[in-house]
This record gives sequence, C-alpha cells and structure tokens, in this order.
Amino acid sequence: MKPFFLLGCLLAASGCVTSGLRVQFVADEKLKFDATKYRDDAAVVLYRADKTELVQSGSDSVTHNLRHEVIAVQGEGAFDLAEIRVPIMKSWKVIEFKARVLQPDGTQQHFDGSQLLSDSGGKDEKDLNAKFFRFPDVRLGSVLEFGWVVESPGLWNSDEQDTLGEFPVREYQFELTAAAPLVLETIEFNGGSPISGRSLADGRHQLLFDLKDLPRRRKADYAPHWTFTEPRWAWRAVAYKTRAYSIDWLRDWKDVVAGRGKSFFVDREFEQGLDEKLDVTGCRDLNCKASRALSTLVKRTTTRGVKWNREERLGAALASGKASVVERALLLKYWLEKEGLDVWLAYGTAKLGQQASPTFPRFGQFDRLFVHLPVQPGVPRPLTLDAACDACAVGQISSAYQGTPIYAFKSKPEVSQVDTEGRWVFLNQDDAPPQQLSVRHDARLEADGTVRDDSTLKATGARAEDQVELQRNKKAHALLQAERGRVFEVSPAASVNSASWGACGPAACEWSSKAEYPLEAKRDGTRWLVPTTFLRPLWEGVFEAPDRELDLHFDESDRVTEVVELSVPDSLELVDVPRPVTLKLENLSIEVKVEKTPRGARLERTATRLVGVVSRRDYDAVRAAIETFRRGRRQVLVFAPRGVATAQ
Repeated sequence: MKPFFLLGCLLAASGCVTSGLRVQFVADEKLKFDATKYRDDAAVVLYRADKTELVQSGSDSVTHNLRHEVIAVQGEGAFDLAEIRVPIMKSWKVIEFKARVLQPDGTQQHFDGSQLLSDSGGKDEKDLNAKFFRFPDVRLGSVLEFGWVVESPGLWNSDEQDTLGEFPVREYQFELTAAAPLVLETIEFNGGSPISGRSLADGRHQLLFDLKDLPRRRKADYAPHWTFTEPRWAWRAVAYKTRAYSIDWLRDWKDVVAGRGKSFFVDREFEQGLDEKLDVTGCRDLNCKASRALSTLVKRTTTRGVKWNREERLGAALASGKASVVERALLLKYWLEKEGLDVWLAYGTAKLGQQASPTFPRFGQFDRLFVHLPVQPGVPRPLTLDAACDACAVGQISSAYQGTPIYAFKSKPEVSQVDTEGRWVFLNQDDAPPQQLSVRHDARLEADGTVRDDSTLKATGARAEDQVELQRNKKAHALLQAERGRVFEVSPAASVNSASWGACGPAACEWSSKAEYPLEAKRDGTRWLVPTTFLRPLWEGVFEAPDRELDLHFDESDRVTEVVELSVPDSLELVDVPRPVTLKLENLSIEVKVEKTPRGARLERTATRLVGVVSRRDYDAVRAAIETFRRGRRQVLVFAPRGVATAQ
C-alpha cells in the first residue's frame, strides 16, 4: 500500500481518540476459492479492505486507517508477499496489528504487534518511516492474513484508492466514516460500481465502495499507467458545517494550493538559512539569468532517486546534491526573485496522467512543480520554466507536459490571513530536445572476409543523465558497467576488443569502440555477401508478443539513429541494393534504407517516437515497424567486381 497523502491537519489534535476500527479475522467461507480460476497467478487476494475513519471527539481530532488483506500463496512468485510494510510518519502510531498464517495442513500461527520491526530513518514530521513484519514458514498453499490500524493527528481532507495490484482480487471493500460536520464529495474512475452512502445512528455518515472479482494488473512494455484502466475512487472534504458556523476547505483549486502558497511565498520556511547567490556576471536580460539558474541546478543537483514532492530545506538539498522537483523549483524561484522578478509557481500533470476531473480539486492530480513568470518588464509573454528538466533551455518544457494545463499560484500576507491567487495556464512552449542515441559505424571489409568496425556513440537526454549521475556519485564499478553496457548496446559484446569513454557533460555523453568480426563476409564465386549482423539488434525483445491487451503509451520523445559507412576493396561495388522500408504511425516512425556509395555502401536506420498513445488496434503495425528496424541488421549486401552485371 502506498502511504496516503496528508494535505495538512484540518483541526488541531491532542491526546488519543479511541478507534472504532478493529481488525477481525475473516470467516472461514472467505478462505475458500476455486484455484482452477487462477492457474496462471502466483497469488490470489481473497479479501482486501481499506477503511478510513475521520474522528472528532471534543477538542481531539484524528484519522484512523485500516488495511486488512487475505492472500492465498499459489506459487513461488508470491513469496515476497510474506513481508508486510506498514507505512507511517513520525507523528503517527500503529494502534493495532494482527496477523495469522494458515498452512495447507490446517495448522495456524498467530502474531501481534510485538513482532513488528521498526525502520525509522526520518528527521522530521514529513519523513516516512515504516513498521515491518515477515511471515515465517510460508509455503505453497499458505494463506496469509494481516490487518493494521494506524492513527494520525488531525482530519485528512482527501485521499484516493488503488484497488488492484499484481495479483487478482476476489473481493475489495472501501469504507469512509466521517464526523457529522464534514461535507464530503467523491469521484469514481474506470468502472461502473456505485459509491453508496448511509447515515449512522450517532450522526456520522459513511461512504462505501465494493468490487468483486478484479483481474490481476496487466503488464506490457510501454503500457499506460494503471490509473488509466483500473477501477478506483477518490474523496475530499469540501467543508465543515455546524449550526454555528461553516468553513470551506477544498471548494476550488485555490483551496488546494493555499497551504503551499503560504509555505512557499509567505513563511518561506524552506529558504531559511539559505544564502546562495546566483552568478549573473555579464547578464543583461532575463534569458541569460534564467539560463544561468537552470544550468546551476543541473550542475549542482540531481532529481534522480528523490521523490518529486519532497520538501526539505533548500540549503541542505544543495549541499547534498540531491534535490526533488519541488526543491529545484523553489531554488529557481529564490534566485529569480533576488533578481527582482515577479515569480509564481505552478503545479501540473503530464498530458496522459490527468485522471482527475477538473471540477474535483485535490492535490493528488499533480506530479510536477514549475516556475511561472507572468507578463512584466523583461517578460513580454508568460513564460514557464521547467526546473526538473535537465535538457530544457529557457522557453522549453518536457515534451510530456506540452499542451497541458498548469495551475499557477502566488500568495501574499493580508492583515490577519494569507491571500492566495491562482489561475489555470495552458502550456504552449517549445518541447525539450528528445533524448537521442546516435551511432556511427565506420566498417571495413578486408580481403579475408573480416569486418572491422570503429563505432562512435553519442547519447543525449535521459541516457546521458544516467551516466552523469554515476559520475557524480563516483561509483567506479557501476560506471564502468554502464559504459560497457552502452557500447554493447550497439555492438555484440563478445566482439569488442577495445573501448574508450569521454567525459559526460549535462547535455551529452560519447563513447567509442573497436570491434573485429572474423569471417563475417562470405565469398560466392566472384561476389562477396556481407551480412549486417555485426550490428546490435536494437529493441530486440520489445513488442514481440503476438497480441496485446493494452494501448501503448510513449511518455517521452526518443530518437535512435544508426549509420553504417561500409567500405570495401576498390575492386568491388554494391550490385544489389535492398529496397528501403518505411513505416509511419501517429507517434512512431521507422525507416531503414541502403544506398550505394563510391567506397561501398551506407546503411541508415532511424526510429522516432513521440509522446502519445498508440492504440492496441495498431499493435500489429507497431510490431511490423520494430521488425523493420531490426531488419537492418539482417540485410545482406552483395558486392561484385566493378563492371560486372548485377544479375549473374
């Protein structure tokens, strides 16, 4: 289970409120199932329940969350499920934990909270910790049952549920019980199961959501995120009403970002202790200053391995070299404000990740924080800066966010409160350069049929960023393995006899290698048959399944170009030129072509993918496109003595 996101305590909390949620082991009939229906599944979730209780008792207000799960183990692939992780923050507490394992012979073993192990590496209230428990003696046929209740201070104001996982779920239940004054709204995705409601005798109200016989989560290369297809639902608290007064909370998008606006613009809590000046020597305009700020972020920090929405002191992030997307945006905001600019922030979501209705405001919609500059002196048009994109220049954004709405906001202090202003802005700027892999082979056919290949490889975008991160951390062994892997990506590994790697900058990395392929070409009378199998089969193993159940989602732009300049002895010329093959789909294009050159032949294969979805109806065409690309390494080039007719 992923930890719930807490937008902030709506009411102050103190003391402890007794939970109405209790873990009770399921009845025997819930343990019975027809295993023949799940022959291909390593496990079956026989029962899963997520229950949330928003409790107000006098001056105390807390949130209780229960997770209860029963899992039948059918294969070794489910043994990892024996480890249970209970996610908690430092201010939370586990108030109940129960577990049991039922063995195939009918014996049972019970456990309680005394068996939980702590994993507490956090430093403050925002840090996620955990309690761990591991079932002993898990066998094929074991049934694992566990449940826990966690208490957190204050009333949560929103959450969303994921109902599926890697294994099928026979029965799923969600229940939300709220204090009477809370006004709740819900939204359901990807299914027709109704959300029901009822009032309790004590005045509280409940929302309930039940599902039966959910299939396992389907997996495939380049599949859309599971939220696009799987049933789930979300809830939010829009108001707190009593006879005496009424308070609105999440009525609109300004309510969603108000807390962060106060923290980022008014309290500036993450800037405390920060004294970092941006070097803008020689800069006379915004473009220069913003470019300096973006390049400084790329040189001094990486977002890899950091949760996008982590919020830590900016000075500590700079010192560690690890910064979240949020922290980078706040650093960029800090530097540009020092230069006298009117700076806003903006939350956004990747184009194909907009799973929430625009009329259902909640923070779970977002997955990126941008810096937004409205029109002002030196800024003739609104400009959005993507601090999380290493390859983006001023005026460019990651391709996944092109053409998407973002919510720009800024807060300022009033007499006794904080006023937040916000508005939707449509992103329509230049795409960031796509990540690219460019390979050039200078190959030579020698008299004995040996092919010698000197190759040069250049990677940009995410491929280069991975390498830069390894160099930054000075992990020599991992760096060497990655570099070898990159070279072997374009040359058969066993044939590379030397390789060298240049230093990587933030924009690109380069490699070179020398390989030798004895007896690669074959003599056929006076002709030479030169196969191109000395090339690596790029994209081998991808999209090879005969059918597909899911659409294809390309979430980033990518371009692969491979050029082979093959030289042969002067006495030979290319006499049989394969016909070029081209295939173009909406977000994927493939081309392979061969042409005769004065020195021999030139082979070029190019694959370009754009951000977007390719329907599963076009899957056969995708397979054909990839096969076209791979076919470039299977082609046979025919050379004959100059002046000899092509047909022999």
